[in-house]
Amino acid sequence: MILRSSAWFDRDDEVALDARVALAMAGQSRRSGQPIIALINSSGGFNPCNLPLDDLVAPLRAGVESAGGVAVEVGVMSLGEDVMKPAAMLYRNLVAMEVEETLRSQPVDGVIILAACDKSVPAGVMGAWSTNLPTLLVVAGPRPTSMFRGRRIGTGTDLWRTWDARRAGDMDDASWQEFEHSLTTGRGTCNTMGTASTMAICAETLGLAWPGVALAP
Repeated sequence: MILRSSAWFDRDDEVALDARVALAMAGQSRRSGQPIIALINSSGGFNPCNLPLDDLVAPLRAGVESAGGVAVEVGVMSLGEDVMKPAAMLYRNLVAMEVEETLRSQPVDGVIILAACDKSVPAGVMGAWSTNLPTLLVVAGPRPTSMFRGRRIGTGTDLWRTWDARRAGDMDDASWQEFEHSLTTGRGTCNTMGTASTMAICAETLGLAWPGVALAP
């Protein structure tokens, strides 16, 4: 089988030589015939949903290398629902195009999409599928749940319910601050059956991820 990346590296001309030099200067070592697997990482500092993905890069790299490949991490825009305004949905197709064009323009033979928050998963999958490259999805999993005054609470739904109580005058400043503290549980996607969990389950059902990982914390 002729690898797609061979067109970049396995020729006897100055362009291929320059590509091999660039790869070596980037800290990558490749032998002829080794597939290059892109680790498309959508983690970002404003997006706690996707931050756990950074912890998965090293084991994924080790797995690719142990199987005889070369893993190259590539960062893309991080779509987070909480801080990104006016809405992350406006940027989903932009990230899909970013992923697609990044893969098309680089010497990539396969791709691992690292995604988590609502629009990150469909954006990554849409972009990768458009290139017709072998694709695997790895998700971050949900953040821990927490308790507020003896009741288990989750992201989103309980925020809106509690905001209704706050607007109705049924919650004072101290209680509102206590709720904010209780809702701050850590990294990962929303711990409710929201869009992030749904997209992860759909992707797993389509065979893009290892069975059972969609909702693993």
